[in-house]
Amino acid sequence: MYTREQLLMVACVYNAETDIRTVDSHIRNLRTAGTPIDQFLFTVWGIGYKWR
Repeated sequence: MYTREQLLMVACVYNAETDIRTVDSHIRNLRTAGTPIDQFLFTVWGIGYKWR
């Protein structure tokens, strides 16, 4: 299980001020791109995301 903060720290190479909801936007883009991501990526309400 990964929190939004953990995902943001791994994804951002630069030390920039980025909104924590940026992670949610990218997850939404993956889900609407027609990929089978919903078979592997699950939302854990109030925490972040889980990969299976």
